[in-house]
Amino acid sequence: MIEAVPSLTGVVEDGGSSASDGDESDDEDGKGKKSINTGHMFLYILRQAGKQISSKDMKTFTIDRPRSIPQNTTSFDSGVTSILLIQAHAVGGLEVCKCITPDVLDIEVERLAVMIYEENIGVI
Repeated sequence: MIEAVPSLTGVVEDGGSSASDGDESDDEDGKGKKSINTGHMFLYILRQAGKQISSKDMKTFTIDRPRSIPQNTTSFDSGVTSILLIQAHAVGGLEVCKCITPDVLDIEVERLAVMIYEENIGVI
C-alpha cells in the first residue's frame, strides 16, 4: 500500500524544506509561503505518482545551478535557449554553455530555423 503523502502545498506551508546547497530555503517568497528545495520536493512527486520509496531511500537530490551561465530574461526565447543550452552542454559541458548569451541568440535562432526548414522541406 502506498503511504499517504501530504500535498506539496502542505509541505511548503509547513516549511518542510531541507536545503542541501546552503541557500536560504526558509526565506519567505513574498506570498506568505516558504520555499522548498526542489530536490526534496521531487521525492514527494515520485511518491504521489505511485513510486514506492522507503524512508531509508528518501535522500534529497542535489541540484546545482551554475551561476556563470547567463540567464534569459525574455520568455519568448526560452524554448530556443533551452535547446541551445542542451546542445552546448552535450557537446562541451558547462564551459560551452557560457557562450549562449543574449547577444548570440538572434543568430542562433536564425540558424536553428534554417536547419529545421532544410531538414523538413529541403535546401533553401
